[in-house]
Amino acid sequence: MAKDYEQETKSSFQPDLPRQKSYTEQDIQDLLSEPKFVVAVDAYGAGCCNLQQMLHLAWDKPPYIPKNLDLLIFARLVHEVVRRIHTGLIKVPDEDKSTYHDFYSQQDISPDE
Repeated sequence: MAKDYEQETKSSFQPDLPRQKSYTEQDIQDLLSEPKFVVAVDAYGAGCCNLQQMLHLAWDKPPYIPKNLDLLIFARLVHEVVRRIHTGLIKVPDEDKSTYHDFYSQQDISPDE
């Protein structure tokens, strides 16, 4: 089991790839083309799950973070998408919310628990 996790982690972290120092609008647009990602971010923004759970909801297997972005930059991108959803700049279609309705019933895991 530990070997599987080790291999999964190794394959999702690729230090030889150049990483961006910030995200671009194109990075956001590329991710917005995936309805599952948009709904997972909406659920995260609504407090239905934490960031780690959101990553697992958005993608079924590693890599959970786009290869050109590091975790901190990706987290900032996610928060920007949450802001845009909350301000109405990004609409989450009801059809997508319905398809992935279970994303909104995740139990958030806080570090205190």
